[in-house]
Amino acid sequence: MIGQRKAKRYRIIVMDSDVKTAKQLVSVLCKEGYRAENIEQTSRLFEKIRSNLIDVLILDVDAWYKRGYELIPIVKSMDRLLPIIVTSADDSIEVAAKVREQGIFFYTMKPLDMQEIKIALKNALNRRYTSRYTSGSGKQEKLGVVDTSEVIRNNTEMCDINKHLNWIMAFFVHECKGTLGSVMMNISALADANISQRISPAKHNAMLLSSLCSLRMLHDMIRNYIISYRGENKRLQCSRRRVDVYKRCLEPVINEFRPMLKKNEMSINVDMKGNRFFYCDADLMKIGISNLINNAIKYGTACTDIRCKSLTTDQIFRLSIWNEGIGVERERLDDIFERFIRFDKVGISGTGLGLHVVKMIANIHNGSVKAESGYLITDTSVTYDEFYSNPRLAKTDRTDLKKFARFIFEIPSSGHQQKGEV
Repeated sequence: MIGQRKAKRYRIIVMDSDVKTAKQLVSVLCKEGYRAENIEQTSRLFEKIRSNLIDVLILDVDAWYKRGYELIPIVKSMDRLLPIIVTSADDSIEVAAKVREQGIFFYTMKPLDMQEIKIALKNALNRRYTSRYTSGSGKQEKLGVVDTSEVIRNNTEMCDINKHLNWIMAFFVHECKGTLGSVMMNISALADANISQRISPAKHNAMLLSSLCSLRMLHDMIRNYIISYRGENKRLQCSRRRVDVYKRCLEPVINEFRPMLKKNEMSINVDMKGNRFFYCDADLMKIGISNLINNAIKYGTACTDIRCKSLTTDQIFRLSIWNEGIGVERERLDDIFERFIRFDKVGISGTGLGLHVVKMIANIHNGSVKAESGYLITDTSVTYDEFYSNPRLAKTDRTDLKKFARFIFEIPSSGHQQKGEV
């Protein structure tokens, strides 16, 4: 480990727009024996990196005019081995996912836990210190550096995982609080004889329907968390067998969504072509179809139809789910299947995992899923690419145009019983 005697050699740069937090952090690190300073200008940061005068960067996402995370790839291009510890006061999942994807060493939320920062910093320095002397020249051994990378990695990642779990729990509680509250209120009212007698039959049914839909949403949320966790940890298994996709998968899912469809005054039109039988994991297929239909209901326009079309040949099974609604923004079509990505619509709950789970299920079947969206022109679905490539349509006033979203799920349909895992 890096002791206080050796710590004096190491230069820690803090880049945080919160002056109070930066001052406190620098003070704590200096007392630990590090040479720490706060920098506000990117030009000074880049100069220190070019001059090899920095060992660890502690970067806040709100630095650099609230765009601190945009500095990460720039810093990585200048020194790919420089450990970056990222801090943030933004507890949104999208920001965390965006930052983590850029190869940082550690991510933590504010208010800062100084003990956690000290541990992460020592581990980051050990990682960087050993990385510098692993060229095979024997320098590492001469310097007396013990290769504790696995222990260090586990230590840091454990802190990271615990922080992430706390954050996920807070998010889950936030999503469930309002939903469970309304369910309990409805059920309590219906169970109270005095109150129940004053409720009309129509209101009674509406309260039950609302509660059932809310509980369904919570059920799907928990299920998607479990599937996503298994997939991320390479523990999601797939056992493919010959299945009647309509009887075993599609029909049961549609029946489960009858209450939500009724609540939104929507219906599902099913058009199946080709052979209904193909090889898949029926349980995973049901989850994938369920997430796609749930997505179409949540983001679809009330009193409209959802179109479900399937085609099964000897080579491929293709399922498309179409709905009229808010659509998907053109620039988000590529990342809509990433973890914790949600559509922007006020009042809609969800984890942002449903479509990600669909992608995982497609991948484990050696298949694919893609999203299409665009405008409805005289009841014809016109994708964004088709719309903007047509000079006549491109000049159309889009203010009153309706939008659609379509998700196309494809997997190979032939083969013998197979097992796989992801």
